[in-house]
Amino acid sequence: MKIEFIPRTIGGSVISTLHNLYYYTGRWDLSVTHFTGKDRAYWEKLPEKLRNAKNLPGKMEKIIKELESLAEAGEARKERRTRLIKYAGFEKKEVVINEQLLAILASLPQKMLSDIFRKMTDPSLLSEEAQLVDMRLGTGEQLIEPDFLVQGDQQLMMGEIKVNARKGFGAKYDAKQLVNYLSLVQKLKASRQAGLFEKYSHIIILPEDDFEWFVKGSEWIKSFASGTDERMEFNVKNTYALAKGSKKQHYVKDEKQLGQLLSEVPVYCRTYKKLHYTYEDIIRDYPLKEHWQRIGDELGKLCTNSTYGIWQWKTGKVDKSKEHVEITYGDINKSAEKDFTTVARVSPPYEQTCTVEFLLSSENDKNSEMMKAVKKDINFYIVEKNEFDPWRYIRSHCGSTANLYSNVHWIYREAKKAH
Repeated sequence: MKIEFIPRTIGGSVISTLHNLYYYTGRWDLSVTHFTGKDRAYWEKLPEKLRNAKNLPGKMEKIIKELESLAEAGEARKERRTRLIKYAGFEKKEVVINEQLLAILASLPQKMLSDIFRKMTDPSLLSEEAQLVDMRLGTGEQLIEPDFLVQGDQQLMMGEIKVNARKGFGAKYDAKQLVNYLSLVQKLKASRQAGLFEKYSHIIILPEDDFEWFVKGSEWIKSFASGTDERMEFNVKNTYALAKGSKKQHYVKDEKQLGQLLSEVPVYCRTYKKLHYTYEDIIRDYPLKEHWQRIGDELGKLCTNSTYGIWQWKTGKVDKSKEHVEITYGDINKSAEKDFTTVARVSPPYEQTCTVEFLLSSENDKNSEMMKAVKKDINFYIVEKNEFDPWRYIRSHCGSTANLYSNVHWIYREAKKAH
């Protein structure tokens, strides 16, 4: 059957979002699990379990306790859903960001779209005009479905995006995905539709270009920016070995073929910020600047949402008259709180970054122990703990018993009222 590439429409993102919603709730029973705490199979088997336990009080009591436990957890499940809405959680979901990004890209003139990706990768990979397309394989094969496709005259760029609400969690890019993308290339090359495409490329768009976003990345990725076009470089042997034990595909049969495909299909790793900066640079030469800048602002918001949960801190000045946290150091068993040493102040996060002002010199040996302990605490609560809302957690921690008996004490300070 014929492989089709259909131009992507702006409104197509709404349809795709609904498609994903119905697909995942249907396939994985997510709606049942989220609302009841157990999947569909559990509830289907429950009547039979009750019948079997009818004359067995011990078993019946066990089932009742299990149901009571599910009922008691109902409020917590409701709270999680409420928080998702309250804190704009849907805006941080990968499927939503992906569809929003596609709506933006589909709205761009073909030359602008091509210019963006040519500038981010290599000008030879796309013609001067390109369009966003959807693919229809026309077969029952389970091949990878790229997050987006940019089609030139005789070129195809395959895109994958990764979003992570909390760094260290969620789906990461692995060797299997790379091989699956190359399998798609091999499938298209082997198609009877002669001259479908002459050039293929692959771009991965991530919140950050580092190993954190790849499964065992250091084992199969040699470089993120090799050569003049700053493409990725791979250890072919390790890439094939890691992908071999995963989901079966029939088009990349051995290391040699994988190496050949990687030499023909350049792979790029770029960040959302790079995409945004490139767009901002491209629109300088276009008329109707206000219109394109408005789209750029939306793209910038997507970039921020894509990195949501990657909390960090930086050193700087903290305004004492505004809301902040003060960090002191001292042992409550040895001295009074008023005698504790004030080591730092921390501001609420702005664009997911807290500002920390250290009040002691790190060069003084007397301060080294305090500074080390305080920095460790700051890093733990802002970065490592992976809280959905670190500032909210820090405020709660300020009143905890753990905070009282630790040598590092967090004290919440409200903003001073203007007179």
